[in-house]
Amino acid sequence: MRQNRKRRLTFITIGIFNLLGGIEYAVILPTLWLYVHNRFDAEQYFLGLILSAFSFSGLVSSPIMGRITDRFSNTKSMLLFANLWEIAGNLLYFIGYSKWTVLVGRLLAGVGSGVTASILADVAKTTTISERTGIMSLIMACSEFGLIFGPGLNIFLKDLNFYIGPFKVDSYTAPGLFMACLWVIMEILVIFMYYNLRKQDPLEAPPDLENGTKTLIDEDVDKRIDLSGNGTVKVTDSSDLIISAEKAILDTSSNPTCSYHSVQEPSQTTDDDKKSRWPYKLYVVILLQ
Repeated sequence: MRQNRKRRLTFITIGIFNLLGGIEYAVILPTLWLYVHNRFDAEQYFLGLILSAFSFSGLVSSPIMGRITDRFSNTKSMLLFANLWEIAGNLLYFIGYSKWTVLVGRLLAGVGSGVTASILADVAKTTTISERTGIMSLIMACSEFGLIFGPGLNIFLKDLNFYIGPFKVDSYTAPGLFMACLWVIMEILVIFMYYNLRKQDPLEAPPDLENGTKTLIDEDVDKRIDLSGNGTVKVTDSSDLIISAEKAILDTSSNPTCSYHSVQEPSQTTDDDKKSRWPYKLYVVILLQ
């Protein structure tokens, strides 16, 4: 599968993850107080405990998950692991034996939300400077859409009244069951649609030289690099940044030779150039014929 297709599917999956995060908050919050007060006679302070439990566990788990993701570079596995916490937490919320079960359920679900920082870091590492802001904005907008439309889903949940074994499904417990089902679907989507993309590093991208032309296509950064005869490398993007490349001087007797050559950014740039500057030294592979 082409790298661009993998990137697209991965970013769509991340968007859906954020969408479900917004929906979860908006679906559970409207009935939470009625749930713990009418069913378990909880005091008002207990509502604050439940709301803060979700945020607290996310606060604790986020740096831990981030550190593990940086250590093993496997965001997909971490996302699958985090979804299990979301599923378990919402199932406990649905079961609701006591107010403490509801509290623990929200605590566990908050642990799952801690993976958000890891997946956003993944987006930052696998996008170019010019496209990063747009992709980040769309992903964060998914969360806001969930917050906007999530409360409306209670229209379909408020009239439920039946049992699954010993567990009652009604307007209080249905949000937990509903979200558990959505997180199970999310788990399946991550398995088939999320990819551990390579870091944004031109050194890792193989050159795509077709018909003998001296054109390098870096799929990781999605930029076309043209090698002109005078040793200048032109990076074709919104700013058309021109940077100097050193000439390759190698003896090629029979077969073409590949070599890595460093390219320095210009020492003086305008404000417009700085907006799209490479965050590191650019390296290109020059094919000598």
